[in-house]
Parts: sequence; structure tokens; C-alpha cells
Amino acid sequence: MKSSKIDPAYLSWVAYKFTPKIPKQERFVKIAQAYHSIHLDIMIRKSREKRSSSRYLGELGEKLTDLKLKVTRVRLEDDPYKTRVNGTTPQFFVKQVLTLTDASGNLVTMSIPSKNPSAVSCTLSGIEHEYRLGRYYLRCIGESIAPIRKLWFKSTRALAM
Repeated sequence: MKSSKIDPAYLSWVAYKFTPKIPKQERFVKIAQAYHSIHLDIMIRKSREKRSSSRYLGELGEKLTDLKLKVTRVRLEDDPYKTRVNGTTPQFFVKQVLTLTDASGNLVTMSIPSKNPSAVSCTLSGIEHEYRLGRYYLRCIGESIAPIRKLWFKSTRALAM
């Protein structure tokens, strides 16, 4: 049996806006009202709970230790301020927007601009480093993100990400 997910907004509409015309629809509305109240209770509880395993990463410029970031999402987008046409060839400068997580589940978002133009929109040039899902990276002072080769580091600094 395949289970499907019902949109909470639709459930709310059925529970409080829909006018039933036959007894089966009245029963459906009562079930929708019950599920809607349960959904609200769960969402309120989730909004109030805190992550117990989360840890404070630090302020900008502060030294961090044992920082290991895993790429969970990569999005490519054109930089509209740098995109130009050189003669008849378009040149797109693409930004990689990375969503990373540390071991505790803290989310870090970074935008990495490309230094070399690409001839195709939302595509990196062959010279640029492509970040991939599931890979581990480290943010260091004076360097771009470098692939992690060891599990432990003496210190790194938090940078604007």
C-alpha cells in the first residue's frame, strides 16, 4: 500500500472552509478537523524544542577547533553583476551556494564565486572546483575551502560565510 502526504493547508481548508453536502463528507470534515488539531500540536511542539546535540560554532574571526563540514546541498546561480558579453560570446560568472553541516547538525551556508567565466548559464567553467554532495571540507584563514584530509585540526577561524 502506498502512503501519500496530505498538504496541511488543504487539510485546514477541508476542516474549516469546506461545506459538506452529504453525510460521508460530514464525517470527512470531522476527521480533517481532528488531523488538523494534531498537526498544529506537533508543529507547536517542534517550534519550541531545541536541538540537544547542537553546539555553538563561534563568532566571526574566533578560533574554532575540530571543525569538519559536510556538503549537503549545492546550488549554482549566475552572478548578475559580473555576467557580460565579450564580443559575441556571453560570459557567465557562476556562484556555488553550499549548504554544509557539522557533526552536531549545525547548518552553515557559503557562497563561493567563480573566478573564471563560463560560456553557459548556471554551469561552471572547466577550471573551477566543483563541490559535491557528501564530501567534507574545511574553511581556513587565507585559503578557499580545502578538502579535508585528516579528521582533527589544531585550529581554524570562523569566516564570513
